[in-house]
Amino acid sequence: MYETWLRSFHAVARHGGFTAAAGALNLSQPTITEQVKSLEGKFGVELFHRRGRTVRLSGPGAALYEITQGVAGHMEEALRFLEVAGETPAGRFAIGSVNPYYIMEPVRAFGAQYGNVDTVLSVDHRREVIQGLLDFRLDVALIGRRDPDPRITNTMLGQKRVHILLPFDHPLAKRKSLKMSDLDGKPMLLREERSTTRLAFEKAVRHAGIKVPAVMEIDSREAIREAVALGIGFGLATDGEVLPETRLCSRPVSDAEMQVVFHAACLKNRAKRPLIDAFIKIAKNHTDAA
Repeated sequence: MYETWLRSFHAVARHGGFTAAAGALNLSQPTITEQVKSLEGKFGVELFHRRGRTVRLSGPGAALYEITQGVAGHMEEALRFLEVAGETPAGRFAIGSVNPYYIMEPVRAFGAQYGNVDTVLSVDHRREVIQGLLDFRLDVALIGRRDPDPRITNTMLGQKRVHILLPFDHPLAKRKSLKMSDLDGKPMLLREERSTTRLAFEKAVRHAGIKVPAVMEIDSREAIREAVALGIGFGLATDGEVLPETRLCSRPVSDAEMQVVFHAACLKNRAKRPLIDAFIKIAKNHTDAA
């Protein structure tokens, strides 16, 4: 009984509402609501603050969710282990990535080798990708800099050089490469704070002693490309991120070491799982070859 109530509580907390939780557990919304109310009533603890259709974890609810995350994660881990324990791996394998470009070739190669595995790819910001690993929603992830969380292990895959994005018809586009002094005073479109490309660029700017005004912060590679094409400012991109585009070009900076490092990340206690180990090896081979 209590296990069922806790499962419903965890689903509501994870999915942000009773209706979404009901869909995830394939139960009716009134059933989920009743089970959570039973749990609260039994122990005399309010687990959610309710306001209309909006629910928010209370203090005790947030603490309980931390506990149930571990329980739910171990259950999911057990099921996934059984799925891949046979000689022919099968089941669901969830991959996360902060970059939509470098992940595709490893995913393609992995799918070709493990055709019986249902591969799921999620491209998102670093914070969401790391949380996906900790929540057991993701098996492995492609990230930039190493993650310091002691629960996560990082495997270096390779390095990529940071280029400057600029409009195709800009005078600097005629050059094969740029210097940092060329960027002095030029308007820049930067990724969100802590972005690996942004960190590499800001370090180079400090080292060169120039001033580069940031006219806008944009958390989307595609939006930055569009803004650069419209002449709003220059942008940043790593090797291979710029698709054929008549309105844009990318140029390396010859007098600055602007590079970003990519890592494969997974939970330490899952690093030796057959599919995770296989994917990391495939990703490293394809990143080294890129």
